Amino acid sequence: MDMWQPYKDAVADVLADVPVVIDKFHIIKELNKALEEIRRTLRKNMEKERCVSLKNMRFLFLTGGENLTPRQFKQLDALLEAYPQFKTPYYLKEAFRNIYQFAETREEAEKLYADWVQANENEDCHAFDGFISTVANWHTEIFNYFDNHYTNVQTESLNNIIREIDRAGRGYTFPVLRAKVLYRHITAKKGKFTF
Repeated sequence: MDMWQPYKDAVADVLADVPVVIDKFHIIKELNKALEEIRRTLRKNMEKERCVSLKNMRFLFLTGGENLTPRQFKQLDALLEAYPQFKTPYYLKEAFRNIYQFAETREEAEKLYADWVQANENEDCHAFDGFISTVANWHTEIFNYFDNHYTNVQTESLNNIIREIDRAGRGYTFPVLRAKVLYRHITAKKGKFTF
């Protein structure tokens, strides 16, 4: 689930013995929000001439390093060399993402996270303080992910399919939309006449 307390409370009332897992998508989204705030703040404090070269570079900062093309990677390197104040926050963001990529057990993930928090303190980087407090508030639910590596990918994928079907038509009632989702793979019978 996402980090919405009323939803967690409702689940706890109905399914008390089921562990709650905060989907990693929502954690990375919060991390990117913190990085975006850093980028905006640093950009505000720059002279106008220097800000021009930062235009349209938001994508490079927020995209995971593993998803960048070689060309985008070169652009990012050049950007980080030109603006060293972005280096520490960017590399801290990537280090946190690596926890999800490389940690195989909950203990390993919690150790890597503790090291990441320490790295923030060592670098005197307070930009992620809000994010760190969010993780502290939802620590158990966030690290439950590493017990079984459950994600919400299938549900989100199905939701996207439903949205596409809904957008393709107009004014579907719920029963019609439900039928379209449930029977979308069943092909129509061949017509009586062929041409």
